[in-house]
Amino acid sequence: MPNKNKENIGLIIYPGALVEPEAYSYYASELATAGYLVTTLKVNLNLSIFDSNKAGEVMSEFPNIERWYLVGHSMGGVSAAMFTKNNYKDKDIEGLILLASYTNKNNDLSQIADLSVLSIYAELDGLATIEDILSNKKYLPQNTTFHLIKGGNHAQFGLYGDQSGDLPAILSPIDQQNEIIKTTLKFLNSNSR
Repeated sequence: MPNKNKENIGLIIYPGALVEPEAYSYYASELATAGYLVTTLKVNLNLSIFDSNKAGEVMSEFPNIERWYLVGHSMGGVSAAMFTKNNYKDKDIEGLILLASYTNKNNDLSQIADLSVLSIYAELDGLATIEDILSNKKYLPQNTTFHLIKGGNHAQFGLYGDQSGDLPAILSPIDQQNEIIKTTLKFLNSNSR
């Protein structure tokens, strides 16, 4: 659902493993309504880890976009971090937004000081736990913004129903989505160069 904006900023969303891109439609449409070009990747077998370079294809389709943010949920965040690490110097990647996700020493981004990073994680996430997020923050730039969603869980970073291994959320799916959207927009507004 691309939607050109006057600031030439685009966002590319990497879905979580085995999650249909449509699960991120509400998030994507709200960001597009705010004026950003937003596209959610359709990846092979719904496993972005095997298609992590797909963002490059999208970037080629929109040469007018001067600044890109990669967004990834869960395993999609790993793919987004991988693409960022391998392409930061060659592409106009301004930032990375991790949704219930983290990177590790294999995709260490800590030395990319001018990369804007937002990590949104949830209190009741049974898959990407608070401990996972915080113990891997050393692989992100020091200026990374962290935001905890109280009462949120893993599956509600998309709208696809319950997920095995996750914990029950206290927040409704729409309330969690709205907090994610608000946090993302605040980050984009304050970190765009």
